Order: sequence, then structure tokens, then C-alpha cells
Amino acid sequence: MFDKLIRFVVHRPIIVLTPIVLITLFFGYHARDIQYDTDIQALIPSGGMAGTFVEHYGEEQNTFDYFVLTITSDNPFQVEGIKQFFHTIEQLAEMDIFDTPISPFTFTTFERIGTRIRPANPAPEGRFPRNDEELELFAHRLKQDPFAQNLVISRDGRSLAAYFPQPVKVEQYDIYVDHIEELIEPLEAYYEVHKIGTIFYASQVQKYLFEDLTRLLMLAVLFMIILFYSGFRAVRSIVLPILLVALGTIWSLGAMSLMGFAITVITVSLPPIILALGSSYAIHMLNQHMRDSIHVLKASRDRTWMVPGIKNIAKTISIAGMTTLIGFSSLLFSQIDQIREFGFGAIVGISTSMILSLTFLPASLALFRHPKSISGALVHEGRLTQLMERTGRHVLRRHRIYVVASILLLVAGVSLYPKIEQKTDFLEYYPKDDPTILNTEFIVEQFGSFHRIFLTLKAPEGEHNYFLNSEVLKSVYEFEKKVAAIPDVGYLASFPGYIAFMNEIMTDDRSIPDSRGLILTVSRIFKLASVRGMDDVGSFANDDYTELTYTLRIYDSENNTFIYDEDLKLRLTEIQEYA
Repeated sequence: MFDKLIRFVVHRPIIVLTPIVLITLFFGYHARDIQYDTDIQALIPSGGMAGTFVEHYGEEQNTFDYFVLTITSDNPFQVEGIKQFFHTIEQLAEMDIFDTPISPFTFTTFERIGTRIRPANPAPEGRFPRNDEELELFAHRLKQDPFAQNLVISRDGRSLAAYFPQPVKVEQYDIYVDHIEELIEPLEAYYEVHKIGTIFYASQVQKYLFEDLTRLLMLAVLFMIILFYSGFRAVRSIVLPILLVALGTIWSLGAMSLMGFAITVITVSLPPIILALGSSYAIHMLNQHMRDSIHVLKASRDRTWMVPGIKNIAKTISIAGMTTLIGFSSLLFSQIDQIREFGFGAIVGISTSMILSLTFLPASLALFRHPKSISGALVHEGRLTQLMERTGRHVLRRHRIYVVASILLLVAGVSLYPKIEQKTDFLEYYPKDDPTILNTEFIVEQFGSFHRIFLTLKAPEGEHNYFLNSEVLKSVYEFEKKVAAIPDVGYLASFPGYIAFMNEIMTDDRSIPDSRGLILTVSRIFKLASVRGMDDVGSFANDDYTELTYTLRIYDSENNTFIYDEDLKLRLTEIQEYA
């Protein structure tokens, strides 16, 4: 059966190549539609505890994507500059991808009127200050509110910020980046302007990924051309392997597009993998073809002489391909969607390369003239062949040494494996002098961070109104003060914190009052008023006060950057110990 199939491939090459071309056109057509997704959030597992938390808090927040615009000056409170800042925020808020921003103009603070507390905007009627008197009141209200600090105003008062939630995912990052840059340009006449956000990170990741991929693929193809030509000295040894890996890549990307998968920071590495594996199968086939050709007369048009060699090398290619497929198949069981998609793409690409090396490659070789004698001679007696033969003899003579060395390397690898560090900091993707990195470092230095951690406390046995009890709130507030004192906690907002702040407005004492009156007043304000202008969480407590939700922003205060991996685990452990 297998013998007949190979004979058919060799003697009917056009019939074999025609469906391959048609299938390539089909997958190529769909490969055009494949999308690019550089969203880091997509790396979060879809199941398990992490996925459950993301789904829960994602519903409350609507999105984890954001954009932050900051202005900095020794004196940011200038009438004309603040006016331009206000109009820029208005224009940005009109973009269809952003939700209502949190800004110095929309932030809700509180003030005392007689014996009552009422919400108040720092700016009159939520607009920009129009004169020095309004500007002074605007600055005072922002600076005296502890929840405005490190959210819409820096602790040193030199920087103001506007935070835009981004509920709409985008694909054409560059279009939005250019539009944002255009809108914020007038601000540069008054302030030092910085911006960070999901779009800017994703745009730069996409840029570097595909610039590097193009460069690496070009280098890989160049080395492939040099290696294949030096080993075989035949045009077919260059053209056919490149065509083979190109077809494998097209089939893989087309299949991924049909499945609705996107090119991500993980799957972008598929083309080089397919190139490496596909070219190795091509080397096996070409080597066998050139070796067999020296025993056949050049004048012979009968390609039957190719069949035994193809049968022989087909076993090697099939076993190599199947073992590789088994390895990549394990990725299909990953909890992370992008890794499963990578596994699917790798399986399609490797399967395609293996099948094409047993069909496309011999069928194409059958269409070429008989190989030149120099090609067969290079395979039999070339420098590379001689080097491999000498290496083989050397290894066989000293096989015990190599076995022992292999065992030692295996033991060393196993013992060192636990010491491999985990690295999830996406800022490591960028060059250190990238504008996105410089903007991030500056904004983190001024505001701490805009990466949020949510912490939920639940009442024992779901007791209603548990977190309206004064004694409970005092205990919780002590926990909150310990967490806020951690140097790496740049911002913390909560229901007990607001009660203590309003008590300070009334009595000059920032603490939880014994009287339940103020607690109930704050709870009514939180139920009746929109929370969006007060914090960036959405809700501090549920309706029956059986749960409290804290918003924390944690960062690396020593290096003024985001915090990840072991450092983040240490901070979370510290918070857990306080809890």
C-alpha cells in the first residue's frame, strides 16, 4: 500500500501537486483574516481560581484595560493650562473605546456644611476653574482629599492625572495611538505630558514582535539558503525547502484563522518553529535523493529509482514527526488559552510539514532534471559529511565518556530546574529606552501604579449589615492602616477609609466613630450617589453590607516600576498575614 502511494507520488507529480496548490490557496485566503492580539490579559487562565476571580471582578469593573494621561509642572494650577487639560479630557472621553474618565474635574470629594456632609466636585460644577479664586479652591479640595492623592493628583502636587477605563477591545492600535497623540499635543505647550495604557503597551508589543519576527525569519532563511546550498549545490535544495516551510506556515495560520484564533505573543513564534522542523524533514529527503541519484544514469527519465530511497527515509521522517507531535499535543491541556492555541497551530504546522515532505517534496523533485554529479559527491564525500563521519567514529570510540557526560548533564539540569526564575513582567518585552517604558517609570514614580488588586472581606455566615457595625469597622480599619503602611502600596480605597475621612472632616479625628449615625450617612451616600467619581472600583460594598471590597495599587517603590512574581507574592503574603 505504502509502496504504491510513493510510486504514485513519483510518477504522477502534477496530480499530487494540484490539490496541494488548491489547499494552499484555501488556507492562504483564510490566513489573510487572522487577527493580532497582544493583550497581556489574554494570558490569564480561563478556568481555575484565577479565571474565577478575573470573571468576578471583571463584571464589576467592566474592563481591566485603561488609559492614563498625566500633566506635570512645578505649578500645574494655571488657568489656561487647566482649561486645556479639561478640554483634552473631554475630547478623549468622546472616543468610542473609553468610558467616563476619573479626573480632577469629575472626582467626588466631601465637605462640611454646618453639621452636615455633602459631596462636592473640586472644580465648580465639574468644569474647569475660570479664575484664580476658583483655581485656588480647586487645588485645595484635591490636595486635602486622601483618596485624590495618587489617583488624580500626585502626593507632591506637581502632577495631575486622568484615568480612562477602556471597555472596548481594539485591533488597529496604531490608529488610536495616533489619534490620542494628536489630541494631547496642545497640552505640551503648558506641561510635561506623559501617558500609559493598554493601547500603548499593546501597540509597542505588536511593533517589536513583528519587527523582530521579520528580521529573525530573514536571517533564518538566509542561513537556510547558505546551509542547503553548501550541502547540496543545487537550486532545488534551496527553493523546495523554502516552499515547504512556507506552505506549512500558510496551512497553520489558515487553520488557526478558521478556528477563530489570533496571533499572540506566544503563537507569533510558530513560523520559526515550522521553519526549523520543516527544513529538517527536507534535509532528510534531499540527502536521500542526492545519495540515490549517483547510482542512476543521467539520461534516464524513469523516476522509479526514487521509490526505495523515499520508502526508506519516509520511516525516519514519520517517526520524527510523530514524536514531535506527541510533545506539542501536551500543550492542548494547558489552562492558558494562548498556549492551547499555540499547541494547535504547532500540530497543524508540523503535520503539514511532515505530510508535504512525503508528498510535495518528492513530487517536486520528480519534475526536476537529474541532479548534477557534484550534488551526489558532496553528500557522499563533502566536508560536512566527512566531519559527521569523524564525529561519529569519535563518539563510538569514547561512548562511555559521552554516556557519563550525558547523565551528569541530566542530573545537573534536574537539580537546577527549581532555581529557574518566573518572569511575568510584560515591561521586560521592551527596550529600556522605549518611550512607553520611560512614561511608565515617570507615572509610577508620581502616582505609584495604576495596576489594581482587589481584596474582598466577607461577613461570617453572611450576616446582613455586618460591615455597618462600628466595632467591626474599627477592627477592619486597623487592618487597612497596616496594609496602607506597606511601602509598596501606593493607593488604597475602601468604605471604612471614607468613613474615617468624613469623620475627620466633622471632628478632625481620622478614625471610625462610635456613633452609627455617620456610618449610616456614608452608606446612604454610597447607595444613592454614583461611585464612579469617588474611586476606580465600582463598589466598595454590596447592598446588604455582607462584603467589603478594597482597591489596592501595588508597585515596586524601590525601583519605581510595576511589581510581579516573587516580590508580588511577598506583598500578598504580608497582606494575608495582616488579615
